[in-house]
Amino acid sequence: VADLEILQQAYADRNFTVLAFPSASVNQEPLATAEAAAFCQDMGATYPVAAKIDVTGDAAHPLFAALAEQGGEPSWNFTKYLVAPDGTVIARFGPRTTPTDASVKAAIDRML
Repeated sequence: VADLEILQQAYADRNFTVLAFPSASVNQEPLATAEAAAFCQDMGATYPVAAKIDVTGDAAHPLFAALAEQGGEPSWNFTKYLVAPDGTVIARFGPRTTPTDASVKAAIDRML
C-alpha cells in the first residue's frame, strides 16, 4: 500500500493514477469492500480503492478478463498492470516486483 502511494504521489501531476482492486480470488483478502478501502486509507493511500471483485477465472470481472487477455491473468495478490489511457496493457508486473522497482518506474516514464 505504501509503495503504491509513493507511485501515486510521484506521478499524479503527470496524469497518472493508481487504482486498487481488492479481491478474494487468491484467498488473501478477508476484508469486505469498505473495510479494505478503510485499511488502505489508514495506511496512507490517497488513490481510489474499488469494490472487491473477482480477478481470475470464469467469475473474473470484465476489466480483469480484458487485462488477462492482454497481459496475462493475475498470478497472486499485488499483480500490477500498467494501462495506457486507451486501455492497452503496457506492462504486467508480478507480485514480487515492488511498485517502486526501477522497471516499474521506467515503464511508467516511457508511457507518460
